[in-house]
Amino acid sequence: MLNVLMSFAQFEREIIAERTSDKMCAARRKGKWCGGPPVLGYDIDHERKRLIINPDEAEQVREVFDLYLEKQSMLQVVCEINRRGWTTKSYQTKAGSHHPGALWDKSKLQRILTNVTYIGKTRHQGQIIDAEHEGIVDPAIFEQVQELIRENGNGSGGTVRNKHGALLKGILKCGQCGAAMAHTYTKKGNRLYRYYTCTTYQKQGPDACTTRSLAAQEIEDFVVEQIRRLARDPDLIREVFEESIRQRQEQLARLESERNRLVKQRQQKGEEIKRLVSAIAGTPNPSPSLTERLAVVERQAGDVDLRLQEIDTQTSTLRDQSIDLAGVTAALEEFEAVWGVMCCAEREQLVHALSGVIWVGKSQNAIEIGFRSRDAS
Repeated sequence: MLNVLMSFAQFEREIIAERTSDKMCAARRKGKWCGGPPVLGYDIDHERKRLIINPDEAEQVREVFDLYLEKQSMLQVVCEINRRGWTTKSYQTKAGSHHPGALWDKSKLQRILTNVTYIGKTRHQGQIIDAEHEGIVDPAIFEQVQELIRENGNGSGGTVRNKHGALLKGILKCGQCGAAMAHTYTKKGNRLYRYYTCTTYQKQGPDACTTRSLAAQEIEDFVVEQIRRLARDPDLIREVFEESIRQRQEQLARLESERNRLVKQRQQKGEEIKRLVSAIAGTPNPSPSLTERLAVVERQAGDVDLRLQEIDTQTSTLRDQSIDLAGVTAALEEFEAVWGVMCCAEREQLVHALSGVIWVGKSQNAIEIGFRSRDAS
């Protein structure tokens, strides 16, 4: 008889837990706030159970979005807002527990810049839906920021990471100050003008570095011309092949290691969600901290799921790529013909495999190219 009663009790707990989860999902589908810590720019109205705008913090959030569009670099924005003494959200829970703000870093900044809460929306099961709270960032500015994040490669691994085909992105350096030359562009009508600009000059102005913007097409053409001259060097061909294999194997190993770690992390999050739902369902008046924690863990689990999908896509793409010595040899021997039919990503991969650091203006405004097999200017 005791076993029968225990079975009924367990069944009842599972039913209550399921109903609680369904109720929270239904509330999210309606755009309601379902607990969790507030984000910068909002406070919590515990009486009405909704987010309300914090005017001072909302102004900071809008400034953060504007800074990213201006500087086009998360690291530079982080340095700037930390210099201003801004911190992440400082708040106090309903139970009285105080959570002070902290210094910014790139991951915290990216969570702010990609949070649809700021345009009056919320995420639920992979969908973006209208929420009850008001937005504080213009949707057009929010979308510009998402496009820039995708172009800079800070977003999904399955998206295009070099939208405008910047061949020298990541390997072009300023010879005056040693900083990276960032790829940027402007539009006039339907015409696109691309440039490489010293990041020190971008951040600190002409007093810090005198190297200014360079026309992207001109310097890319110069580098490609130097590659044409070396395209028949057999030693270079073998080094290009070996370097390509090494880079791909290293990247696959990194992705596999990260995936294994995330799978374990996702299992832990799933188990914690089950425990929290059971605890909430089994208590007539659950503690607000339990509800807040459940919202946090569910959001973290969703982030892990998205990253796992990105890793699977990247891994599949890398394994589908075929690299062999004969192919590299043919590509370089027939450089002119092959270059014309290569896509932007293939051109970038070839240039990066061949070239080391490229210095601009290191001596008398010269361009110095370090190739993998030897240095050449």
